Amino acid sequence: MDLRVDSLISLQSLLCISIGMTVGWSFILTATRRAVFNALPRTSWWKRADEPTRSMMANFGFTKEPTEQFPEGITEPMSRDFYAMLLVICSQHFLSALPMVPVLLTGWEKSSEEMRCCFILGTLSDVGFNLYDSAKATLQFFAPKQIGMTPIPFEYWFIGVVLHHSTSMFLVIPMNLKYAHRWEYHQLAVNLLLAASICYLAGCYKFTIDVLGKKTDFIKYKLIVVLQMGVILYTRVWLWFPSALSLRAHIRDQNDTTFFYGCTVMFTLLSLFNIILVVDGMQAIVKWVPKKFPQSEADKEETRILIQRSPSLGAHALASPAMIAIRRLRAKQKFRAAVHSVIASQRLASSVSKKAQ
Repeated sequence: MDLRVDSLISLQSLLCISIGMTVGWSFILTATRRAVFNALPRTSWWKRADEPTRSMMANFGFTKEPTEQFPEGITEPMSRDFYAMLLVICSQHFLSALPMVPVLLTGWEKSSEEMRCCFILGTLSDVGFNLYDSAKATLQFFAPKQIGMTPIPFEYWFIGVVLHHSTSMFLVIPMNLKYAHRWEYHQLAVNLLLAASICYLAGCYKFTIDVLGKKTDFIKYKLIVVLQMGVILYTRVWLWFPSALSLRAHIRDQNDTTFFYGCTVMFTLLSLFNIILVVDGMQAIVKWVPKKFPQSEADKEETRILIQRSPSLGAHALASPAMIAIRRLRAKQKFRAAVHSVIASQRLASSVSKKAQ
């Protein structure tokens, strides 16, 4: 079959391929995740990775203590499934970025027709994953019992679906229709996916090493923290802001008003997201770089607590400030609902009392 860019860049083709990618990834990722889930207990390091994984889940809004939503708190199968998901996402992001690399290195004009098609398909692969993950997360949050899956907290759903996946889902197809040739698009699409893959994988490996027992592993942990910070600064600051602003300026110059305002909103959301990641990563650098290898039991306990509180993945440890803001907002909503409930109860009691008189 003679695959050409012209045959791909139509709304109908882009939507059909995205849906196809969604279905494909749903089967592949579900099977792979289950295989990893079953294999983890047979590894020598899973028990070591279990506790920091649970701590990371707590950063996302899961509760270690029993609640109505999580009667047993964070269980070992939940932790293992979460870790398996992280490893699967590493692979998915890398595989989506890989076919886009030739266009990034060569440029759109010098790329062959096959290379351009591979770039388009790579971007749609990421859209497919985000659609799948968003649908799955939305069902897990709003209707977990109906689908027989483990529920997820609001914070995890909001940050994953609203703040993160929305950029890809709403921007990629319009970008492919109008601005697939722009170098800024190539740079942002490839580098952000590769950065996420690297940081996820580094974070997963970081959980497996014996930081408290081996000095070499302690040094490895420090190096991973520095690596993650370097990747974040390079991709989410050095590359992101000049490229995003340049692309936004180009769209404005094309008098593409509707898309200009839409991409401005998406760029702003992701820019805020990136800034939070930088702050999160810098906090880890400040805590870990000057720290010495723990010798005494008190030092080991202090380091153990630091591991639990440290940013988990660098690139997607996600936003303790955002989590705090979300929780405060929800607390205010619950407080207002409680106040309205009390007022309504008082009015009802007053009405009943008047009728009784």
